Amino acid sequence: IIKLKNKYIMFYAAWKSNNSGNINLALSNDGIKWKKNSEEIFTNLLPYKIVSEPFALIHKEFIYIYYEYKIKKKWNIGYLSYRKKDFISKYLLS
Repeated sequence: IIKLKNKYIMFYAAWKSNNSGNINLALSNDGIKWKKNSEEIFTNLLPYKIVSEPFALIHKEFIYIYYEYKIKKKWNIGYLSYRKKDFISKYLLS
């Protein structure tokens, strides 16, 4: 969970099946009541089948989202980065 522009943002694993997962987010004003955002973080999972276990942090002007992903039968660790202003316009202002 990170806090940005007076909003709490929770990144969570959203599993569609045992073989398909993505990362979604939920927003809160108080950290108690949450509203899910319907947009998935990964719009194209290829070559991944499963993306899971997000961890987010803010460093300077960037948001980094670390995650695990599975290709074939092997688990790996990856990350995404957003400029804070781009993340805000994409997920908080829409």
